[in-house]
Amino acid sequence: MLSLTGAIVAAGQVAAPPGEIVPRDWLVIPALDVNGRRPIRCDKGFARHLLDRKAAPPEDGEKLTGELGKEAAWEKKQASDAGAIEGELAWGFTSIESPAPCVMMAELAGASTMFVNGTAFVGDAYRYGFHGVPVALRAGKNDVYVTGIRGSFSLKLRAPPGPLVLADWDATLPDAGAGDAAVLVMNATERKLDLVSPSKRTLVPLAATKVPFAFDLGTKEIGKHPLKVEVSTAGDGPKASAAFEIEIRPGHDACRRTFRSRIDGSVQPYAVLPPSGAKEPEGGLGLVLTLHGAGVDALGQVRCYSPKDDFWIVAPTNRRPFGFDWQDWGRLDAYEVLGEALALSHVDPSRICLTGHSMGGHGTWHLAANDPDCFAAIAPSAGWASFDTYGERPKGALAELWHRADGAGLTLDLVANLAWIPIYILHGTADDNVPVSEAQSLEKALHDAGAKPEAHYQAGAGHWWDGDASPGVDCVDWPPIFDLFRKSRIPAKPARLDWIGVDPTVDSRHDWIEVAQPQRYGQPFRVRASFDAKVRRIEVATENVRRLRIDPLLPRAAVAVDGATLDLPKSGWCLREGEAWKADPSGPPPEEKDPSRSGPFKLAFERRFVLVYGTAGDAAEDQELLDLARYESQVWWYRGNGSVRLMDDREFLAQRAELGSCNVILFGNEDTNAAWKVLVPEGCPICARRGSIRLGEEAHEGPGLACLFVYPRADAPALVGAFADSGPAGTRLLVTVPVFVSGVGLPDYALFGPEVLTKGDGGVISAGWFDHAWKL
Repeated sequence: MLSLTGAIVAAGQVAAPPGEIVPRDWLVIPALDVNGRRPIRCDKGFARHLLDRKAAPPEDGEKLTGELGKEAAWEKKQASDAGAIEGELAWGFTSIESPAPCVMMAELAGASTMFVNGTAFVGDAYRYGFHGVPVALRAGKNDVYVTGIRGSFSLKLRAPPGPLVLADWDATLPDAGAGDAAVLVMNATERKLDLVSPSKRTLVPLAATKVPFAFDLGTKEIGKHPLKVEVSTAGDGPKASAAFEIEIRPGHDACRRTFRSRIDGSVQPYAVLPPSGAKEPEGGLGLVLTLHGAGVDALGQVRCYSPKDDFWIVAPTNRRPFGFDWQDWGRLDAYEVLGEALALSHVDPSRICLTGHSMGGHGTWHLAANDPDCFAAIAPSAGWASFDTYGERPKGALAELWHRADGAGLTLDLVANLAWIPIYILHGTADDNVPVSEAQSLEKALHDAGAKPEAHYQAGAGHWWDGDASPGVDCVDWPPIFDLFRKSRIPAKPARLDWIGVDPTVDSRHDWIEVAQPQRYGQPFRVRASFDAKVRRIEVATENVRRLRIDPLLPRAAVAVDGATLDLPKSGWCLREGEAWKADPSGPPPEEKDPSRSGPFKLAFERRFVLVYGTAGDAAEDQELLDLARYESQVWWYRGNGSVRLMDDREFLAQRAELGSCNVILFGNEDTNAAWKVLVPEGCPICARRGSIRLGEEAHEGPGLACLFVYPRADAPALVGAFADSGPAGTRLLVTVPVFVSGVGLPDYALFGPEVLTKGDGGVISAGWFDHAWKL
């Protein structure tokens, strides 16, 4: 046990300088349960020691049995002087003795989560070099658990520099004299702090969030310039400041730019390499969107290319160097950056090309397969198909359900969409990171679908390779790729379409056909269509489509949908009722699902969403809800460079008018969150109360139930996402669901109890999708 005095330490600990703690004595246990990208998973460590805050800590030699019958015991392990613990571990446990209540900065590297006296906080799993988050220690013994370990981890605790921390190690800054920026601000106290500068925001106790602001240095002079940022709170409250450096680069140099994201209002960076300007290109300018690999910075990505006379090179960030594998919010970031780049460059949208390396190669397949009419040509380098081919997601009783909720990531199911896109595949034959078989299997699937991709397999080359073929790095700046890009254009309104979609929320429009609703959510849909201008006839064949639209700007023509001849209305909408199609003058009514207001669950985390935790329960309930909401906000900051407003139910109700267009994420239930009855419609088939959760006509009793669901917001044309519970044990159970992890699919709703910690999918009570009318 370690004393916070620093110089006074217990046996077995190393003396640390005052203000810093390095835990040395640990109990650890290896992996028992099958980890991986699934939303509901067994976790015997959490079940035994953390589901109940009053549970006893582990003892040396205490055994646990995992989901596959594997048995392991907690055992003592000594950390290095730097606090590092090696090994393939599931959990680590230590305890810290504090002479008085205090707040410390806990710097956890190599693991995703720590629990301090049962309260969850985010760790630096990817070792970005982040310097910790504030945690509260009580007087006496403090129990600390670590999980989500990536090979090894280390933990240090140090005194914060003050009650308000401006962390200069996670700033988002452009290479410009003026623009949008963001800094990380943390509340190292156990009370709320109201920021007034550089922007207004309330920080809950122990919060960590990016704070956006605009700046203007008053100069455009090339070179490095100081930028001082001051953060202050209301009245005589705490203040903090930090000095940063802005570099203004010459006009044709690679540089960072920033923009305000529509997802959460955060400031996000991207990188641009402008055309060289050496000569005017004969065919005009094109734009190449290039997606980086895991751990790569966007500016580093564009610097791997040599300047081109005829192309803008633009690299989004995936929201972090690891981010979301270009899925989920990573895919949205790519499209937001594409919009910014088109506004900057004024490039003809028919000349947008897509490429990327490694994780970015996967992103290239992913974006193009889900939005095949957006890109003139694509060129994946060292790319992989999906989480089920490159590695394998764990199988469980509901694996198909979870995978269908992540249907956009099933690249091979969508490969027919790529049949008409010019494609260049690049891969090294000796790649020991992404096997060359990934490229070969995708190439074969394309040939089977009728495509004719070009491919080059560099003999003897590994994952990242270079040579003399181009002034840039050959594995991304490969000349034949740019030869293909130069001659490629997106065709204008092709006469024949064949389109597979997974969900209208991912892509609802393909050229001149739009699908607003499938018949069965959670299943792919398909549209084959042709337009014969000579005989003025449109024929459409559908699979799993309920409501579609034919572009009304097409020349008037006879229309047949699945063999039924329709008199197409001016709106272009058609509706299937039962097995019969009919004209639909108005399109989706506002009370039904449409591409902008639908599930699955992750869709709630868009439209400048806000997190609202309940304060209408007792003290224990309210504290659990705050702890969960703060943890989710920290994970969003860490994984998505996010900036989300976190407020209690009373604050939200007071500001509801100005937040009317936002999605709202609720924490609690109808009894513990005062915003619940205002936001969740009476007709919602899920009702969460203290002691029970009702799904349709069936009520499930018990204090430890948890439910995730998305539903239309009752008072505005937006969505509600709920972390619902029947009591504090249910709230704690929700900590285990990895919402902000790519490859983890969550349908419209999932109801489960504590049995999931020992039975996995077998403990799920119900999960699935609402229909087009938001009914079960």
